[in-house]
Amino acid sequence: MRAQVSSESAGFRVWLVGSSILANWQTPQSSFSDATVFNVAVGGSTTGDWIDWLWSRVDPEVGDVLFYYCGSNDFNRGVAPSLIVENSLQILGEARERGMKLIYVPIIKSPQKRSVFQSIDEVNAGVLSGFGEDLAVFDWNLWLCEDEADVEGLYLDDDLHYTEQGYQRIAEGNAKYWQRYRSTIEA
Repeated sequence: MRAQVSSESAGFRVWLVGSSILANWQTPQSSFSDATVFNVAVGGSTTGDWIDWLWSRVDPEVGDVLFYYCGSNDFNRGVAPSLIVENSLQILGEARERGMKLIYVPIIKSPQKRSVFQSIDEVNAGVLSGFGEDLAVFDWNLWLCEDEADVEGLYLDDDLHYTEQGYQRIAEGNAKYWQRYRSTIEA
């Protein structure tokens, strides 16, 4: 179901698309100053789901930016890394063709995903190399997972989803990235 929005929304209009990492984020607006945020992410979704759902949930006529995080559930379902890359590139490519700016959040290297870190790196690199300069990257791994000891208190017991403290760290880093990125698309 597509969110009901007005094309007169103030500032940039940012669509959060992806899985539970975004769906569970209760305060994304705080990370996107001067933007209207539409969080249409769905917990448990895969890249294949978003190929089917994207344009039934996102209205490119009232969307300036697609903020995309998806792929971690694909690993849980045994989807090959090459197909995760292919699906992600299709989603991002369709959004670009419709005139949207693109922000990619690489798949998180959460403690739950330790056994597939190499495959996560493969997917993230594949998406980045498949897109080039049109793709802004907000790499949450840079401020969430650099140091094993530093993740204490950031994850729920499932070692995948974030605590309030984890989302606070995301919001702080994301806000800094958004400020820099915003200035590049305003010109």
